[in-house]
Amino acid sequence: RNLMAAPYDWRIPPSHLEKRDQYFSRLKLAIEELYLENGQVGVVLLAHSMGNKTAHYFLMFVHSQPGGQEWIDRHIHSLVAVGAPWLGATKSLRGVVTGDKMGLDAFLSEAESIRLARGLSSPPWLFPRERSAFPVHSFSFMCNDAHGVHHGVSTEEILSVAGAEAQIRQCANFYEADPLFGGGAFLRCPPVKKLFCIYGVNLNTEVSFYCKPVHNPSAASGVCLDTSVCSNDRNFVVEGGIAYEHPTTTQPMLWNVPNSEGSDHARSGDGTVPYGSLAFCLAWKAQGENVEVMELDGAPHREILEDPVFIRTLVEYACGEHTENMAFPCAQSYRPFDGTALTDEALSCPSLSHSTDPACQEDDTLGGAQEDDTFGGVQEDDTYSGPRPLSASAPLPSGSSSSRPPPPSYEEFMAARDRGVWPSLRPS
Repeated sequence: RNLMAAPYDWRIPPSHLEKRDQYFSRLKLAIEELYLENGQVGVVLLAHSMGNKTAHYFLMFVHSQPGGQEWIDRHIHSLVAVGAPWLGATKSLRGVVTGDKMGLDAFLSEAESIRLARGLSSPPWLFPRERSAFPVHSFSFMCNDAHGVHHGVSTEEILSVAGAEAQIRQCANFYEADPLFGGGAFLRCPPVKKLFCIYGVNLNTEVSFYCKPVHNPSAASGVCLDTSVCSNDRNFVVEGGIAYEHPTTTQPMLWNVPNSEGSDHARSGDGTVPYGSLAFCLAWKAQGENVEVMELDGAPHREILEDPVFIRTLVEYACGEHTENMAFPCAQSYRPFDGTALTDEALSCPSLSHSTDPACQEDDTLGGAQEDDTFGGVQEDDTYSGPRPLSASAPLPSGSSSSRPPPPSYEEFMAARDRGVWPSLRPS
């Protein structure tokens, strides 16, 4: 056996994966078995999306134990992080505040989508954090006056106004109180010898949203999206109250990284995870960590798993033949998988001797969750126990043109963002 899957219950916080299922202890034992069965060859951890949060937590869990770093160095070859939301995603916060049907429009009403999101205890794990890495003044904006002016509000404030106080307690009890995540632990580079990050870029990606009060005591949420807010400028496209970054959005993450390739400092995320979250690994690389990055131009968050460039790179990497010396191009063009791009011969390799997959897709449906399910089986009072240059062929957002003015300078960008006037939007 040289390949193993490690699915997990994505509904609950990581500390309860260990408390209830001994998930991380069992995963450690399984990796040891895989290591021994394959001639003591280090295991490659492969994770996608939220699975990267789980893999990161697992490594911090092992690292916290006596001799943990030595165990990791011996048993783990590297972590391949695909579409990793290192700093979370705005979409997760909006799902709790105003609901997100996740493509299940035929099955969920708006109220049901809100109750579903609030019936889980894992969404706060994916709430966006470290705003300075994102190109927005706030992740959420609230309209509180008759003039239609929106003001940036904190995550705690928007949750409180929306009536999601339980999620505020979840953040405190399950995440901030967890020494393997809270106190800035999630900002530390995964303690592995090599981190290989692959993600898509230059798709319109949600970075903030605009709300207004709902004056209905029986409503599922105290706020709703202010769909009158619309805009299309050089930094954001706003549609239906949701602001999206796009390929010409100036990214603070690129200004903060020394020797960043390209002079425009503009990118966007993969359609689900904002660029600042995906590219936080660049900060670790700048700090001297052994981090390699591949950005696939136009590759969507889920469809990247079908991309021939990604598949070929992964196979070559996992097979080990080119592991130490293979090149990692920082940008590739995304091509939808047509089923013929790779032959059996191209996919053949001598040995997948160190591959494992702790990923579990974040958007798998709950499948039968009842309205009165509470926090995915976790009780509310149960506290913690234990760069690439912008491609000339990069897609532009709808309504845009190649004559769009250039992005602002760094000074203009930071000054405007810190004043809280950017994006400057009024209902139209």
